[in-house]
Amino acid sequence: MSTVKDVTQRHLCHSCGACAAICPSDAISFQETTGGLLLPTIALERCTECGLCFEVCPGKGFAPSVVNLLPSDPFVGEVKCCFIGRATDKNVYDNAQSGGVVTALLLHALRQGIIQGAIVITSIPSQPPKFEPIIATTEQQIKSAQGSKYVPIPVLKVLKEVEQQELTVAFVGLPCHIHGLHNLFDIKPKLKKLVPLKIGLI
Repeated sequence: MSTVKDVTQRHLCHSCGACAAICPSDAISFQETTGGLLLPTIALERCTECGLCFEVCPGKGFAPSVVNLLPSDPFVGEVKCCFIGRATDKNVYDNAQSGGVVTALLLHALRQGIIQGAIVITSIPSQPPKFEPIIATTEQQIKSAQGSKYVPIPVLKVLKEVEQQELTVAFVGLPCHIHGLHNLFDIKPKLKKLVPLKIGLI
C-alpha cells in the first residue's frame, strides 16, 4: 500500500498537512529538513498502512471533485468578477499586509455567526521564528494572525481538531492548501459542511 512517504521521496510534497488531517492513527508528524522544507514523517509503529494519506495527497494528483473545478485556462482560471478592497477598520488596515481584506472578511463572518472560528497562522516565539496553524475563535486571535508568512506550513493538519470539535470554520490558504482541502472533502464529506468559507491567497 502506498503512503505519503512515496510522495515525499519523489519530491512532490506540498507540505499542506492533509495527510496528518486524514490519518486515523495520528502516525504523521512534520519535520523540518536542513534545507527548510517541512516534510511528513510516519511513525511506523502506529501506521496501519490504510493508504488514506496517499489518497488525500495533492502531490499525488487531483481528486475527482478538484478535476471538476479545473478551469479551461489553468493559468488564469474562471474570473467571475474582480474587485479592489481594503479594510475599513483603521486598526486592521494599519497592521495589514495588503489592505487587510482577509482579516476584515474573517471578522465579519465571525460577528455574523457564519463561522465559529478561522484556520489561520500564528507565530511561535523562537529563534528563528516558527509558525503554526491554529483555530482562531476570537477577534483578537484573528487580528494577531495578520500578515503573510513565507514558509511552508501544514495548515490542513488542524482540520482533525475542527472535526473532533464539530466547529464551523473559515479556511485561509494557498492554492496547494485549497487543493488538499478539496481532496479531504472527497474522502470526508462531513468536513465540507464544517468549512463553509474558503479564502485562497494568491
